[in-house]
Amino acid sequence: MGDNFKEYLLKEYEEVAGAHFKTLESVSAFFKNYIVIMSLPAAIFSFFFQKEDYSRFNNLLISIAFIAFSAIGIGVCLYIINLRLDAILYARTVNGIRRFFYNSSQTDNLEKLKIRTLPVSTLVPSYHDVSNFWPVLSVFSIFNGMYAAIGTVFFASYYLGITNKEAIHDLIVGIYATPLSVLILMIGAHFLFFKELAWYREFGYLKSNIIGIDIDGVLNKHRDHFCTIVTERGVSLLPEGITHMPVHEMENLQPRISREDEIYVFNSPKYWLEMPPTEDGAENIKKLLNALGFKIYIFTHRPWPDTTYLNESDAEKTHRAWVCEMLRFIQAIPLFRMKVLQLLLFNVYYRHFKTKMIDQATILWLKKHNYKYNKLIIEKGNENLLSKRTKLRNRLVFSGKKRIKFFVEDDLEKAIKLSYICDIVYLIDHPYNHDDGNLPSNIIRVVGWNDIFRQIRKAV
Repeated sequence: MGDNFKEYLLKEYEEVAGAHFKTLESVSAFFKNYIVIMSLPAAIFSFFFQKEDYSRFNNLLISIAFIAFSAIGIGVCLYIINLRLDAILYARTVNGIRRFFYNSSQTDNLEKLKIRTLPVSTLVPSYHDVSNFWPVLSVFSIFNGMYAAIGTVFFASYYLGITNKEAIHDLIVGIYATPLSVLILMIGAHFLFFKELAWYREFGYLKSNIIGIDIDGVLNKHRDHFCTIVTERGVSLLPEGITHMPVHEMENLQPRISREDEIYVFNSPKYWLEMPPTEDGAENIKKLLNALGFKIYIFTHRPWPDTTYLNESDAEKTHRAWVCEMLRFIQAIPLFRMKVLQLLLFNVYYRHFKTKMIDQATILWLKKHNYKYNKLIIEKGNENLLSKRTKLRNRLVFSGKKRIKFFVEDDLEKAIKLSYICDIVYLIDHPYNHDDGNLPSNIIRVVGWNDIFRQIRKAV
């Protein structure tokens, strides 16, 4: 481990430790100010309640004031809860840095245990801190609940037109269950808020159980199948010869693959529907879902069919091939056995959903090869940009929004971009994604799905 990293950790230790104590000071300061603020409604209450009779409008003002103070108190409480959770996060970070230096020391383990009094585990202190924070939370819940209950009583007196102190007293006795219920519900709500926020910090904040997976080159053998389909153009090519993507840019190929040859392959429905799957992919994804509890998001960018750059003959051939696949799909639906219904559905489908044909082909292929997943994202627009100023639907945007933890990719450029978003990117080894430069340390090159599963199992 380099000295620069150790110096960084020491500086991080100082900064985070300082932030931890400042956060605790902020919690104390806010709590003191809260107590001062919460004393104001008592003064308002005593001022208005000195008179035997007062206007009905005063009841409404008192009700609004107490309910408003209760709402403000809830907001302050939530803010202080988050400050407290931040302090615990900083404490855990300090513990992790402390653990690093304890483990890297050559001092005898028994000696370390004798001198160590602070924890070195990143799992303590607990976010759901009962002994230290529940007393503070109790004060918040009682004050806020009590003011909400009082506000409820005075709103009832305003609604009923009661303007006499004794009548209000009789009202409280008569409907005591209502303000008591409000008080109990408010107290329970505070502890529920704390429980949910603590749970989110423990299991959701800065964490994710989502794995993003590309399709082409990850779940299928697209190099092999490309070479098979391109032979229809009279071109012979071996999968090992594809050392760059897109293939038509490879100048060292003999014979060369033209852009028209490449587009012809991608426009063929046979290319997408008959693509062979990778070995052990479906089985390992099922284990990630069931055994490790991950969610699987599958991504693909497939702007096909697109006959813009094909000649008239190839464009017509492509059109007929996709029409045949659409008819085959419709005929397989039990509801549409009758020819008339098939033609009707085909007409509607072709007119309105012909740009979605590749989406349907992708779904059918995943189902055919038993790939289980939680969400399929068909990327639209530019697949290589990450911009908040435009509405993009691609893996970079989704990985940022959903905080995807791991990603399995075959494209080197996308893998590097994803490495700045995801914790780890697993790069499936292909001849076209080799690079002499230094990859980010969180990009791990893997040879197949068994290797991927072992790597993820070690990382969780």
